[in-house]
Amino acid sequence: MTRKAQGERRVGVPMAKSAPGTLFRVTDLLTLGLIVSGALALRLWQIDTIPPGLWFDEAVNAHDALRVWRGELHVFFPGNFGREALYIYALAPLVGLLGPGVVPIRLASVGFGLSGIVGAYLLGRTLFNRPIAIASALLMALSFWHLHLSRMGFRAISLPSALAMGAFFVWYGVRAGQRWAFPVGGAFLGLSFHTYIVSRAVSPLLGLLLVAVILAQPAMSRECFRSWAM
Repeated sequence: MTRKAQGERRVGVPMAKSAPGTLFRVTDLLTLGLIVSGALALRLWQIDTIPPGLWFDEAVNAHDALRVWRGELHVFFPGNFGREALYIYALAPLVGLLGPGVVPIRLASVGFGLSGIVGAYLLGRTLFNRPIAIASALLMALSFWHLHLSRMGFRAISLPSALAMGAFFVWYGVRAGQRWAFPVGGAFLGLSFHTYIVSRAVSPLLGLLLVAVILAQPAMSRECFRSWAM
């Protein structure tokens, strides 16, 4: 094996595309299921009282979600200094069916938090290996900032979820040669612009990441571009 090939193998990026079935196994589902179950328990435990009360941002989001439930649709909500719409649309059926209580208002954040943990695992598994995927998901599940935002009705929790899932599907398309994964990943990355104001800084960072991958793995990049052009 050449030194270049050894270097590519060390960083965890395969020299050729992997079959879809070789990337994820039953053990991945079991491991991820255990992590998500523990994360769900942490996020639901006394969610009606911890943190106590409702922050005014949570109340405004619930008010706009009720308006959406009643048919008043918007791409952007100008109230409360302006807010992106994805979180409010996810919140609408919860407060519409269950009422604007503390628990329904915060359940949307629980869902986005869990999907972010799933995305962290899938991305770590696709980019590197199972131990890094487990560490990524556990860090996301146990990090104070993520746990805190998963228990409050703030839209910021939707951003890491959209980014992680988008990056996973794009890189899965590269690794497994699955073209369908690219538009799915692009849809998630596009949705990230409807999550939180910080998403406006995402495009330059993704561009830099793409350039870094091309420079670090030129042979793999050429192979990918040739397969996409066919």
